[in-house]
Amino acid sequence: MGQYYFPTSLDAKEWVYSHDYQNGLKLMEHSWVQNNFVAVVENLLAQGGSWHETRLVWTGDYADEGNFLEGFDHVREYDNERNEEITHNLYSYARKYFEQVKPKNDSHNVALKFVVNHSKKQYVDITKSKKVEQWDSQWQVHPLPLLTSDGNGRGGGDYHGNNEHLVGSWAGDVISMEQIIPEGYGELVPDFYE
Repeated sequence: MGQYYFPTSLDAKEWVYSHDYQNGLKLMEHSWVQNNFVAVVENLLAQGGSWHETRLVWTGDYADEGNFLEGFDHVREYDNERNEEITHNLYSYARKYFEQVKPKNDSHNVALKFVVNHSKKQYVDITKSKKVEQWDSQWQVHPLPLLTSDGNGRGGGDYHGNNEHLVGSWAGDVISMEQIIPEGYGELVPDFYE
């Protein structure tokens, strides 16, 4: 079965749905540079955006229960239909308790070329994403959804490629999109391609 994903800001308590932007739910259906759905998230993470410098997780519906939910209410609930106690994963919890937002689909802001992790003091230059031939054109895997994902490797449509061990390594960290590199931050070159 395929695993479905959406980005969520733990601090804003909001999430964005890829179908609202005519994109697929699986991680590698939308994790491409200049994808309109990812561009919406980039704009949320930019200076002045409501997710700027917030904790981000691109959560999958097969992610582990309880991940990134420390401090939130109702993580464990009693399910009367199944007559058992359940623990939410972030995907199910956000759908139930966070607000689904649908920001305007602005065009891709090419000036936002740095994905910045303020927790780890690292950045990724999107323009260094490797171009690969696919479907008679060149595509670049966008590092933002992969680095911040939770649950990769558990379903169809997940990322299985170069440097797969880096997928999810930024999940739950404070993230932003920037036009310039913050002083003192080190570069990470994830070099994702399938």
